[in-house]
Amino acid sequence: MAAQLSDALSHARRHCEAAFPNEGVGALLHTPEGWRFRPLRNVADAAHAADPLAFPRTARTSFVIDPAQWMALERAALGLEVCLVHSHVDAPALLSAWDHASLAIDGRPLLPGLWLVVLSVTAGRCVAETHWRMTDGRFRQCL
Repeated sequence: MAAQLSDALSHARRHCEAAFPNEGVGALLHTPEGWRFRPLRNVADAAHAADPLAFPRTARTSFVIDPAQWMALERAALGLEVCLVHSHVDAPALLSAWDHASLAIDGRPLLPGLWLVVLSVTAGRCVAETHWRMTDGRFRQCL
């Protein structure tokens, strides 16, 4: 199973590298057949253009998952382990305050069992990666 997770993470890295100079986002789903990567569309630029007060950041420094894709992910994720992967452009592979605030509500992840991978993408190449799990109401870095 570990090799399948490694393969799925490789797909996620390539997706986020291709999104450069914007943040990329996708999900890893642990299905009965193994880990699968699902690319997700970052609509942060469209959200910012429609309502810059509600969405002050663009796709260069943030991600907003296409709502239809998010709803489909929620349905597909029922009963599965899910990892949300996203990139930070020319920045460290650390969860930002924005990430913490948008991926959990009242100390609970948006999806049951959700864990996170943050990729640092510089000049279109993934240069660092961190993994995060919910512990004591907050995402904390894990190995």
